[in-house]
Amino acid sequence: MLLVAFLLLCVKEDVGLLVAGFGLALLFYREWRRMGSLLAVLGALYTAVATQVVIPAAGGSSHRYWAYSKIGANVPDALQHMLLHPLETAGVFVSPVAKVGTLLWLAVLPLLTAFASPFALTFLPMLAMRMLATDLPNWWSTGFHYNSAVVMAIFAAGVDGARRIAESEAVTRRLRAKNLDFPRVWSWGTLAVGLVSIPFFALAQLFTPAFYSPSPRQEAAEAALARVPDGALVEVANALGPNITGRAGVVIWRDMPRRAPWVIADVVNPQPIFASLQEQAADVEALRRCGYMTVFARDGYVVMRAASPDGEQVLTTPQDCSK
Repeated sequence: MLLVAFLLLCVKEDVGLLVAGFGLALLFYREWRRMGSLLAVLGALYTAVATQVVIPAAGGSSHRYWAYSKIGANVPDALQHMLLHPLETAGVFVSPVAKVGTLLWLAVLPLLTAFASPFALTFLPMLAMRMLATDLPNWWSTGFHYNSAVVMAIFAAGVDGARRIAESEAVTRRLRAKNLDFPRVWSWGTLAVGLVSIPFFALAQLFTPAFYSPSPRQEAAEAALARVPDGALVEVANALGPNITGRAGVVIWRDMPRRAPWVIADVVNPQPIFASLQEQAADVEALRRCGYMTVFARDGYVVMRAASPDGEQVLTTPQDCSK
């Protein structure tokens, strides 16, 4: 079990909360309490060390993952606020209304049976981390990957909860009176929920003919990526980064004192590091003033490279654009 926990912790810095929650769930089983205590402490400690020590040591910020400005400036402040203002904290959990939609989808997936299992404790810490956030909408939406670990834990808890409900004598008697089998009803019900959810999520694109034909903007993205030579260091707009990591050194496109010699900017689609499209366009202009040349521009994508003042020599090292 420790090996599995270790592999989970290698996935992402916040998965420590999932491991900690699983440890808390194991406390309900006498023979697993020692392991549960170890996992609870290990998981929480890992997330704290990863976000406050490891990521800053690698050049990141220890404040990058603090998205709770409305309830506190740090963990002690937030805990004090939650204790002194429980109703206000509960309101944060369901505000804005998009959080309610996310919570409903997650709860309905296993037909609410996850809450009949002690393994609900597995996903609750990570879910609380998302729903108590006030500054990062992606954390509480369903548009990205942030609920992937939560969904896995909810469904697993749902299976255990369904088993517990099926073993309840009261439920069994009622279902037998109606000639129903709870495991079968639950299985078909979760399948139905999954099928009904398809039109609301990205999987629906698989059933859309246009998905299999590249759009002009997608073709422009491929052309932009092709302009960057193999082995180069490049700043890349967020969505394009994974497409070039196999042949180039990649950092996310952002305004910083030292800039990569190649930049692929996107002045049409909002980027996570910039506050607005205006800031994105302003950064492109700042790069031009720093001596970068535009070698490609189409459908919002702009490819720029650092060059010598006469434009003849292509530079391959990071450039100081702080002046």
